[in-house]
Amino acid sequence: MEFANNDAKVDVVLSDMYVGGKLLARVQAERRFLAIQKLKTTSNQQQDESLDDDESTGDFVDHSTDRRQLLKTKKSKNKRILTLQPQVDGDYVVSEKNVLSSKSAEDVEILTASAHFSQYALYIYFDIFDAALHDFDLPEGCQTFVRDCNDLLNHHNDSFRLTRMGCEHAHLCYANFSNGIAATPYAILVDEMKETVVITVRGTNSLEDWVIDLQYVPLPLDECGSVCGFDGEGHYCHKGVLTRAKWMYNDMKENRVLKMLYSNDSRYNAYNLVVVGHSLGGGCATVLSLMLRPNFPNLKCFAFEPPGCIFDEKMAGKCNDFIVSFVRHDDVVPRVTQPNLELLRDEFFDVLARIRVPKIQAFRDIRSPILNDSNLAQRNSKVLCRRHEIERDTTFYEQ
Repeated sequence: MEFANNDAKVDVVLSDMYVGGKLLARVQAERRFLAIQKLKTTSNQQQDESLDDDESTGDFVDHSTDRRQLLKTKKSKNKRILTLQPQVDGDYVVSEKNVLSSKSAEDVEILTASAHFSQYALYIYFDIFDAALHDFDLPEGCQTFVRDCNDLLNHHNDSFRLTRMGCEHAHLCYANFSNGIAATPYAILVDEMKETVVITVRGTNSLEDWVIDLQYVPLPLDECGSVCGFDGEGHYCHKGVLTRAKWMYNDMKENRVLKMLYSNDSRYNAYNLVVVGHSLGGGCATVLSLMLRPNFPNLKCFAFEPPGCIFDEKMAGKCNDFIVSFVRHDDVVPRVTQPNLELLRDEFFDVLARIRVPKIQAFRDIRSPILNDSNLAQRNSKVLCRRHEIERDTTFYEQ
């Protein structure tokens, strides 16, 4: 795997990794503290500017009012928030980001649809397999659930509805539960409530899935684009995810379920197509959506907590119109990218090289609690030198 390919030999033991990791966490906490202070200053300046605007327009403002109350006033209502954006050098900058609004019809539609279809991203982990096994008579040891062609288009047949999950408005059309380096469990369903065909892809749940997660090196999309009908020239994709998306694409061509559902004789041929997935499944869903969209222009994809290194930046921008990704707070999975991992590695060795005291002294210092974040800079300066003070005539630095 490409995750740990490195020919260098560094003389680092477990205690070095512990001390270096703890000190790196403190250095990052110091940066975060300084950035938050900068964010507060910027926020206060913007609020002051808002107050000045109010005064210039003749609006009365009670300056004794708490700033939190001012945020609720009409003048302060906006659809942007200030956030801390990490930079390549490990520092932070304050940036503005748009937020979803309950007053925007488009935003409400996205949230409503994603909330509805997110249940299928959950069901594919265990529930759909249990339903196929116990309710739909899937033979023991069989990895593929397939319905007869005539039965698939018979809308009077209620035998395959997902009643077990309390989802009577949906019925299962096809499922492949195979799991290998290329094979990934996924299912095709019909949601009659939303008049939508749903493809749901399972996320990380096995050792094989972890192997795919770690194959994050970029592969060109030129050949894939020429086969599927999109412009992939000069664009790149996560190697492992692309491997699985290709497998699903080929499996769908072989089982022809999508082709039957959208045939002229099908009552579902006017239905929308939605692709969903969580974690690794979310990443596979995004690439599969890119591959399917030339034949399904109205396709939408909802990816929940997908890995953050699926496409190059330009290709990701091209997918904004039909792919929506959801990241919960500080979840690590969407932030695991090759540049971030390389940055973490470089910062770790940087901190190790900056230690100016014996290891036992550094160990005692990191074991001593810091009660106030404002003391981080002072404590860090006691055990770490500045970058330009690093001794370069050492074996460790040469390694």
